[in-house]
Amino acid sequence: MGDGNRSFVVIGGARGIGAAIAVAEAAKGNRGFIGDMLPREQADDSLKPYLESGQVGYGTMNVTDQASVDQFRDAAVDALGTDKPLALVKMAGISKRGDLTKLEDFQGVRLMVDINVTGDERVTGAFADALKSSKGTVVLASSIVAESGHSTQGDQFYQMTKLQAWYQSAAILHDEGRFAGVCGWAVAPGLVITDLTLKEVTFPATMIPTVRMAAQDQTLRAELAAAAGIDADAMPSTATEILYATHAEALQALDGHDGLKKLLDKDPGLGMRTAGVFLNRAARDPKTRATNATMVQRSAQLLEALDVAIRPSVVADLVSAQLDAGKPPSLGILKAYSKGGNNRITKVGLG
Repeated sequence: MGDGNRSFVVIGGARGIGAAIAVAEAAKGNRGFIGDMLPREQADDSLKPYLESGQVGYGTMNVTDQASVDQFRDAAVDALGTDKPLALVKMAGISKRGDLTKLEDFQGVRLMVDINVTGDERVTGAFADALKSSKGTVVLASSIVAESGHSTQGDQFYQMTKLQAWYQSAAILHDEGRFAGVCGWAVAPGLVITDLTLKEVTFPATMIPTVRMAAQDQTLRAELAAAAGIDADAMPSTATEILYATHAEALQALDGHDGLKKLLDKDPGLGMRTAGVFLNRAARDPKTRATNATMVQRSAQLLEALDVAIRPSVVADLVSAQLDAGKPPSLGILKAYSKGGNNRITKVGLG
């Protein structure tokens, strides 16, 4: 069962970053409990050894339902007790683009607030007594979108909810009543490679500022060439040519490639205009809105090699190490942008 220094509860721990955090904590011998809307059978395979051994418990729950949260809390506290410091990590969240002038978008924004903001309040409130008695820690999920002040059109409401997570963790840290003695902080993941994000156009979109920076930075361009399997001397110098060179195989398979190539050959310095054409035609079908899996995977591969995109395990290791430190990170927010610590994602344009 292990003899770790703390116990842990991860809300939203069945998959993605939450699952990786649970695995990182369990690997240190800590006992824990996972809460998620998904049934246990759908939990990530990496969790199975710990679930099967009983070191980690599992409960199906819904952060938008207070009764469900309370029932889960009772099961988790009964299983773990409060004799060791409890680390409560709430990673359950949702991202919706929103336009308050449209009813369907407004409903999505309302759901996002209910899960990301009010959900944080329900969960931390439910565990307040256990956290206080065990002198535990609360970790809430913020985002680079909130921490860096970067957002694109439609992301503003998501940014707002993730700023709230940062604020709420700080409020817990400084609470001298209900959360007295409890450490609170937030984690701001950058561009993370998960099953969910690989269904979006996030990675091809991030390639645009990356190749623009590569056009100006010889070291970054050389690293990109190595990752793409291109001879460094043959790597072009303009942003649009770099984007084409690194994704040539995927682009050549697309309808409209000939027209795209003619545009590139006519004026390779068109910059963002041409890059926008590449993104729209290559990453997402304009009619079906379906993403081009080959284009997305290629972009994710290159961005990971450049330490611009990271795996959930990187975030998990950073969170677990900060829990070991026993104190909040600088300014109360842990920047989980890269495995190397150089946070290059902010250099290429997401910060």
